[in-house]
Amino acid sequence: MKKLIFIFAMVTLSLSANAQCETRIHEATAKKVFNLSLNQSDFSESGLFMTLDTINSHDINAPSSYFEYGSAEPLIKGFTKFMESKKFEGGYFNYYELFDNYLYRSPLHQSFMVNDKTNTYRIEIWNNAKDITKIDGITVAKYPMKLARTPY
Repeated sequence: MKKLIFIFAMVTLSLSANAQCETRIHEATAKKVFNLSLNQSDFSESGLFMTLDTINSHDINAPSSYFEYGSAEPLIKGFTKFMESKKFEGGYFNYYELFDNYLYRSPLHQSFMVNDKTNTYRIEIWNNAKDITKIDGITVAKYPMKLARTPY
């Protein structure tokens, strides 16, 4: 099973490699997310969501917490509460801007990782398709281990 998951991850990574961009043109948005300095004007006006997949990262069948919001205020409050409950070590790392991936069509999708004492978390910012300066959603996924920080 672990071998199958590893193969799937490698195939997905190779498919998404074409979409990765290291220009860091839109990194200011990621900094606002990580530093918890988000405000309502950073988000789309409706159709907002947040997924927290942090409960049991060892079980791929474990449920995630998925929330939909009509406005940005409750999303910001929920995300801030989650982030403040973690003791992240240092800043984020492995930041990518992804454009028009094979698996999904998106003008911009941002991703970065953060470490706490025992685990790594991947935080993804789902930008609005019509206005990439606005956020539609945020996803947090916990890895079952702590990954080494990388320079990129």
